[in-house]
Amino acid sequence: NKIYFHIISMLTFIFNIFQLYAYFKVFLIFYKKNPEELSLQVLIFFSYKIISHDDLLENY
Repeated sequence: NKIYFHIISMLTFIFNIFQLYAYFKVFLIFYKKNPEELSLQVLIFFSYKIISHDDLLENY
């Protein structure tokens, strides 16, 4: 049972990394299109996503 739990936590960890990578790619696309219009809201959104992922990891 413990091994099963460990595998699930590893999978969620890998999944979170992939999601963060996807967010980063979207962020880069936004930045290349118009760096001067890259508002504080976008940064807040991304930091919020990262923080929520950290919460997911800690809850596990």
